[in-house]
Amino acid sequence: MKRLEYSEAERQILKQLIGKTAERVIYNFTYYILDFGTYYILFSMELENGISKSGSQEIKFTRPELISEKLILNDSDRIIADYITIDRIQILKTIIYWGQIDKEYITVNFGSEATNKTIENLISSGFSTEEEIMVKPSLSNGIHFLEEYGNVVDVGIRLQTKDKNLIIAAIDNWFGFRDFTDGFFWEEKNIDFYFSESYDLIEL
Repeated sequence: MKRLEYSEAERQILKQLIGKTAERVIYNFTYYILDFGTYYILFSMELENGISKSGSQEIKFTRPELISEKLILNDSDRIIADYITIDRIQILKTIIYWGQIDKEYITVNFGSEATNKTIENLISSGFSTEEEIMVKPSLSNGIHFLEEYGNVVDVGIRLQTKDKNLIIAAIDNWFGFRDFTDGFFWEEKNIDFYFSESYDLIEL
């Protein structure tokens, strides 16, 4: 099993943001920036080869990088918020697996109505033998697959303020930071609905 998880240094960067006020939040399709005036935190979209039977699959994720200089905006940058105080940060963790969906390789049985999917309806949905499956790590005991093809990934973070939720992550293993129905900031109910099946939210 391959692991792409935040290092201790990266976790410390995130922890030190809690209680701080970002002067600006900048969005770009390939990165987010939290600007603190004299320094900024860059979250770039990154790619790395994952492990799979075919050996040709890519994992998308983002990592925090502390840049100790004043930010200069690019023409394509978009300021989406000013002066937000960060109250809480959670890491989005998932297991990404590419493999054959049959009884030999994977059995899906989460034990809850929201995630109760059978082998039969997965196959009937037209999944290929190298279909991408995202598994919530805390529910992985109910999913049996060839562990040598599993990829444990910290794909990004949930940043929470008094009245806003910002997801800075490679959601669904797509490249680029997407603008969802809620816009850049998510409602609490939509976070629970969207991420409950495939991601653990790990408290810092």
